[in-house]
Amino acid sequence: VFLTYRGTLTYKYGASDEEFLNLRTNHILFAEAIRRGCAEGLRELDFGRTDPDNEGLARFKRSWGSEEEQLAYTYVAPNPPKKGGHGLAERVTRA
Repeated sequence: VFLTYRGTLTYKYGASDEEFLNLRTNHILFAEAIRRGCAEGLRELDFGRTDPDNEGLARFKRSWGSEEEQLAYTYVAPNPPKKGGHGLAERVTRA
């Protein structure tokens, strides 16, 4: 799922079957998303958050020339979630 807002195309949700990663279907998907985004005048592709433990996904996103940024979170709760166990990503990748 891709979303657009204020000149940015954001990759929000996706899934892959590891058995078929060698077919590079995700590469086709992103190439087409980039083509369409450019045709619509979008200026930035936000590859979205990546779980710190998902090095394969982070490597895929970097292969497009993207740059990672650390994310900061603010919690409004008596006790903040434990690091690594809350399911929130700690980095975002943009190109």
